[in-house]
Amino acid sequence: MKNPFQKIASLRLAIAFALGILFANLFPVPADFYLIVALVVTVCAILIHLYYRYNFEQLFGWTVTILFAALGSLFYTNYNRVPQLQINGKFVATVLEASEEKPNSYKSLLKIDAAFRNDSIIPSKEQILVYFEQTEKAGQLKPGNTILFQKTPEIIENNGNPFEFDYKSYLAKKKIYRRIYLAESDWILGSIQKSSVKTIAEKYRNKLLAIYHKQGLGEKQTEILSALTLGYKRGLDPETKRIFSSAGAMHVLAVSGLHVGILFAMFTLFFGFMRKHKYGKFLFVLLGILVLWAYAFITGLSPSVMRAATMFSLVCVASNISRRANIYNTLSFSALILLIINPNNLFEVGFQLSYSAVFGIVFLQPKLDKLWPVKNKMLHFFWSLLTVSIAAQIATFPITSYYFNQFPSYFWISNLLIIPAVFLLISLGISLLVFSAVPFLNTFLAFVTKWTLKFVYLFLAGIEDLPFSVTEISFTKTELLFLILTILFFFSFIEFKKIRSLKAMFVALVLFATSSLVFNFRNLQTTELIVYNNTQNLTAHLITGRTNYVISEHKIDSTDYVLRQIETVRKKKQLNDIIFISSNESIYDQHLYYRNNVLKFEGKLIWFRLENSLLPKTIHPSLIVTSRNFSEENLPPSTIPVISNYNYSNLSNLYSLKEKGAYQIKWAGKLSQKDSTTF
Repeated sequence: MKNPFQKIASLRLAIAFALGILFANLFPVPADFYLIVALVVTVCAILIHLYYRYNFEQLFGWTVTILFAALGSLFYTNYNRVPQLQINGKFVATVLEASEEKPNSYKSLLKIDAAFRNDSIIPSKEQILVYFEQTEKAGQLKPGNTILFQKTPEIIENNGNPFEFDYKSYLAKKKIYRRIYLAESDWILGSIQKSSVKTIAEKYRNKLLAIYHKQGLGEKQTEILSALTLGYKRGLDPETKRIFSSAGAMHVLAVSGLHVGILFAMFTLFFGFMRKHKYGKFLFVLLGILVLWAYAFITGLSPSVMRAATMFSLVCVASNISRRANIYNTLSFSALILLIINPNNLFEVGFQLSYSAVFGIVFLQPKLDKLWPVKNKMLHFFWSLLTVSIAAQIATFPITSYYFNQFPSYFWISNLLIIPAVFLLISLGISLLVFSAVPFLNTFLAFVTKWTLKFVYLFLAGIEDLPFSVTEISFTKTELLFLILTILFFFSFIEFKKIRSLKAMFVALVLFATSSLVFNFRNLQTTELIVYNNTQNLTAHLITGRTNYVISEHKIDSTDYVLRQIETVRKKKQLNDIIFISSNESIYDQHLYYRNNVLKFEGKLIWFRLENSLLPKTIHPSLIVTSRNFSEENLPPSTIPVISNYNYSNLSNLYSLKEKGAYQIKWAGKLSQKDSTTF
């Protein structure tokens, strides 16, 4: 039997290229090494081809596979070369994004065009994050504006908290390595106005957003419509994000494959007749690609939309130049093109989810649809929506659970409404933009759009209020790998009916279960203290088994940065609900005794120095956690570890949270005799 993967030639090449990217990411070596490997393998492939024999067929195939893996490593290494970062000079920069209002600042993105130093002009293309002081001048900055400043940007660093989102690596893969805060007096507006495809797209989208704001839809409805149709999510409030996420509809707020697919479906519906004619097929492809990229342009050329536009452009071409086009070939070829253009796409959650979802829908949905043959067209429409939703959810389940630590239990209900609603709202949103200047018609469209958005919001809010609407779930990287293998082997068994696929699936499933059991057993046997790197509010997390406490200097607010870190740790470690304790409270139970800043916890005696107080002479703590400066007369003994946000030059045993990140210590055992001290 012929290998089925031979029909999907680009899939093998795309997988090899992706594996090469992963290898280079895990084992960074100079690009020259990968270049030499690629050249050697190319020579081998040429020689094998020149002396081609039937028994060399597999060898030639593996040689080409290794070549693409080497090219993946080479492209990734070259793409991620850190540019020379200019310091100590005057900078000229172009604003790339409109200012986004934050609680105490305006956030934007700059591209440094040049640095002036010692009468020299040094060209640059570095992009940096910028936070402006919240002034009227900063709020009015537009894409293409130029500014001048002299302050040197600082390197972006993570806070070093456990399970923290790797913001530094995330930005580095977008070629952003530094950030800067500019007070009003630190910068001046330049007289030059620059234009690029990106800035023009941003300006055009801002004009379209302004049209929405004039329609009287209501603030919340306007922000949802802006996200649904134009990919502008900056105005979404936390409550809206939470409701959409809990109902399993968060994907519709990020313009990506679903939205581009709906647009392409609408285009096919109205212009599909062109494909019946000999030259009409060519015109259909040309117009289809034009529509796709025009939409990508008005949504600000975001990476997710450009990925989707690329994918559907190739689908459009492939499906119209050949009746026997293989959808898997088209999808894998589009992924390969996107990875060649930007190897860092592989690490984008949107990229992973897009291709996982499309693969799940293409492979699994037809099989699910056949489980219940429905003859009624209306009923079959909703059955198809349900099977599409289930297929996509199965394919993306490991990735969404790993990144977001939750599973929306009622996704199958919400998607029955939200997918048709998005189709309708995209149509209404585009119509509203086109006919915004037409009296009466624009009023009618605005009215229908407003109440459709209200209904969708109330429906999703109702889904969120249902019992067990969100199931907390978390995987380690090892568990994620075994779960993905389990699903892939399951798909293989469905397709090829091979018993070895079924056996491999059960092996992967057993390994997944074993890994999960080991992780949970270790957590249950471990006691842990985490002191978070949080300069605003000194916070400690005490964990024993699944029981956990959080002690903080000040009461933790729902908007505090540290609360997100604490919740992430709780979900990743699968802990019980947190017991929050303020520094001025007291508590006593089987695990913890806390009073007057002195704490006993499972064999450790800890002094929480949250005030300018002296260490009691009767207390001999295992360590000291402080948010205050020590004075000379109350310095702790040099043998006691001190965890603090402050730096003390005279303490050799100091652990600086600011420099080293969160402090973590694990141990086993209960309160020991040595640490038993009367309070």
